[in-house]
Amino acid sequence: MKNNDNLRGLKSVYSFTLSQTMKSKSNIVSMLILFVMALISLPLQNLTGNSISISPIQTAYVTNESGTELDFDALTAQNAAFSSVLFETAEFDKTSYADHLGDTDVYVYISAPDKSGACTVESHIAENSSLKTEDLESLLTAISSQMTSERFASLGLSAKNSYDVDSMSAADYLDQKNGTESIGFDANFAIQYGYSIVVMILCLLSASFIIRCIVTEKDSKLIELLMVSVSPLALLLGKILAVMTYVLIMIAMMAIGFVLSYEISVEYLQMASLSTTLSQMGIDLSQLNLNWGTIVIALISLLLAFATYAVLSGLIGTCCNTMEQSEPAIMIVTLLIMVGYIVSCFTPIISSNAVAAAVLSLCPVISVFCAPVSYVCGNISLIVLILSWVIQAIILVALSIFCAKVYRDLLLYRGSHMGISQLFQIFKNRKKEGATL
Repeated sequence: MKNNDNLRGLKSVYSFTLSQTMKSKSNIVSMLILFVMALISLPLQNLTGNSISISPIQTAYVTNESGTELDFDALTAQNAAFSSVLFETAEFDKTSYADHLGDTDVYVYISAPDKSGACTVESHIAENSSLKTEDLESLLTAISSQMTSERFASLGLSAKNSYDVDSMSAADYLDQKNGTESIGFDANFAIQYGYSIVVMILCLLSASFIIRCIVTEKDSKLIELLMVSVSPLALLLGKILAVMTYVLIMIAMMAIGFVLSYEISVEYLQMASLSTTLSQMGIDLSQLNLNWGTIVIALISLLLAFATYAVLSGLIGTCCNTMEQSEPAIMIVTLLIMVGYIVSCFTPIISSNAVAAAVLSLCPVISVFCAPVSYVCGNISLIVLILSWVIQAIILVALSIFCAKVYRDLLLYRGSHMGISQLFQIFKNRKKEGATL
């Protein structure tokens, strides 16, 4: 019965808060702006030349006399720009290529190695060809890179990942040779950066909405009326759940915008497909073993991050009495979130150190950003990930208990901005009253 009393009015608070939030003109405008930005993001990036465009080459006829077999499938898989190019072994030579080429075809000749072992790669096109010099140069660069990769493979290295000779370190070589290579730095950084942005947006949006919502109700004296029929805990949980619903709707709209943006770019702007684009960025999804378990891990981590910062925002927001006081409160939560975000962006640099990766994954402020990514990328074990969840859950429970004890007094408080020492004093007084009862 006591638990039901603590949650008295939860449904009413949730419905009222969500309704008011969705009716707000500023919130509606914000959702529409984010949707439009997501919708035009990829076409704009494509049109400004900052994305990978599909090569206009239709067919590439290849004569290979180098003695090194050229894997056409691997070439297209590792070079998103040539995903639509058809590679064929030429049934003609350099003297008769002009009779077989269309205006978007190219003939590539790879010579036999000279005394130093170097091969010459040449390109030839028809007189009426519409291909540009840069189209041919990019093709020859890709073929040369693939030839280098095949030579590595012939020496016992993995053909799965191609490394530049000048940049391959001894550690990279040994990892490749022993078959123990891990996800590359570029892929690790891209995944970490993308996940951290999602967590940051989720936490910042929820924190700002919760604090402003609570301060608005306190400033309008609406809290005194609500306290008659609604318990303090229901007020807090109702607002958190309502804001969570709003933020999820906003993220869903952004996701729909990105999907439509992607479809438009692939269909009308000749942008490379997602898989080939990720491959070009060095992200091999097969290495990540993405499955439903990975999705569950990401969802658990996101929910823990959201719940922790939401409860913290509710606690800090109730310490404010006016909208002027809410700005510093929002800044406090924002600084905590930004510290975790910025540090997480540097974790791929030190993730090769198992101890450092584990420490960052267990640090509460940072772990919500980097722990799941570190696990998926193989930098920490499942035990460390679960331990980070346990630590986050303990902090969440502690914050919730603290909130439940002081929330009623904070809602009715009308003095100057309350400090931490005053909060703990209220908490102690409530504990004494509970013990006496």
